[in-house]
Amino acid sequence: MLRAALATAGLLALAACGPSDVGAARLKTLSSGAKRADVVSTMGSGPLASSNPTDAPRLVNGFRRQAFMANGKIIEVLWYREEPGSLDDPILRESETPVVIEADTLVGWGWKFYPQYAADNRIPDPERDRRWKDSSDKAALKSGDA
Repeated sequence: MLRAALATAGLLALAACGPSDVGAARLKTLSSGAKRADVVSTMGSGPLASSNPTDAPRLVNGFRRQAFMANGKIIEVLWYREEPGSLDDPILRESETPVVIEADTLVGWGWKFYPQYAADNRIPDPERDRRWKDSSDKAALKSGDA
């Protein structure tokens, strides 16, 4: 009986922690204020590649890249991932972790940070709007192509 209670308590404690960010072991060495070059170096090489030259601005070292102009600043989101995939894949908490850079400086990373940051700066949050997964998809939605 005691053994079952301890096992249940352990499972509840693990469930309360929730899923960790993809790449947290690597990304935890980053802190706010780090320069973009250091962030990209820490992230390493990602698993995404594209044979389409027009996709080049959407990739940085094999990671998905999004750029936004909001509140008078340029915001760059690099999506850290470890599993192979493509730019056509939706952004999901289970597969990618947001790393946010403003003016060449890291402001934060992870899913605990990103939703509020996205809301404050009125940039897309894939967790809030499942239809939206990338800037090209957002443009297609506006034109009615999606």
